[in-house]
Amino acid sequence: MAGVMEVQSWSGDWNLPSIDISCLEVLVYAKFAGCPLKVNRSNNPWKSPVGKFPVLVSGEDVLTTSSKIMDYFREKNFNADYYLTAKQGADTLAFVSLVHRKLNPAILYTFWVDNSNYTKFTRPWYAKRLPFPLNYFVPGKISRQTRQQVCEGVDSEETDDLLESKLYKEAQECLNLLSIVLGDKEFFFGDSPTTLDAVVFAHLAVIWKAPLPNNKLHNYLQGYDNLTMFCGRILQRYLQPEIEDQEQQRSSQSSPSSQADSADSSERRNTLLAIGFAFISMTVYALVSGLIQVEITTTGDSDDTDAEFTPDMSAFSFREEKQNNENSAR
Repeated sequence: MAGVMEVQSWSGDWNLPSIDISCLEVLVYAKFAGCPLKVNRSNNPWKSPVGKFPVLVSGEDVLTTSSKIMDYFREKNFNADYYLTAKQGADTLAFVSLVHRKLNPAILYTFWVDNSNYTKFTRPWYAKRLPFPLNYFVPGKISRQTRQQVCEGVDSEETDDLLESKLYKEAQECLNLLSIVLGDKEFFFGDSPTTLDAVVFAHLAVIWKAPLPNNKLHNYLQGYDNLTMFCGRILQRYLQPEIEDQEQQRSSQSSPSSQADSADSSERRNTLLAIGFAFISMTVYALVSGLIQVEITTTGDSDDTDAEFTPDMSAFSFREEKQNNENSAR
């Protein structure tokens, strides 16, 4: 048996325990496997050794990807796939790979590359929750990395419209196949949820719940009743109590007076930090560009004849000029 297992996860929203797909995979699988897990929700990627979540800490073990974390759960005898046959185990690997290759890129594109969704929804969501100064540059960094990721292996001459069409076509094919495999069953391999259910739910749930201004994937998903019912079933049975607890904690910590005080304090802090950051930036720029020059004058004892120094010639010239003026006046 394992000791205390603690996972750091992106915080939740939209009636989900986390807004991040990888974090959702871990959190949902832990519920399926009955794994006791302490969850610390954070919106500060600097708290992660790899700059992203989820991160599992168990004793001296630290794991940083959802697949490795779920494997670790199985090693500790929290195995949601225990009753699968060899064929079902092989099918699990194949379908998980399919979801990651065909559906995940389209979801990433929808959130981080689609201009309307990114500017009106994704960037504001993260900018509001990330700590200063990360809220100024982390969303843009993720967006650029995501574009590079989804464009990998794509012809550079392809336009965004062609790329979007290709990604959404593959996502539709994946959704259609998942719907066929699920059929009228509660879960993909019968009455009990497994790894495949956790992975599929994590991807479908963010499509289903995120209020994006341009959500074509949501519209595609709505065409498959069994997939939307599958998401609702998992939310209700496994996640709803935890989500309700989070909402109660959020409400108790967000009374009108404490909200106002917190907002005022946060605004003052951010203002001071922004002023300080701007001052330092302008000072560095002025020094580098030569707008400000610093002269260092070295003086030494008159007795130290060996000391080398540069005399202050401007002061000498000033004294000589003053003496000449006095002589002229006489």
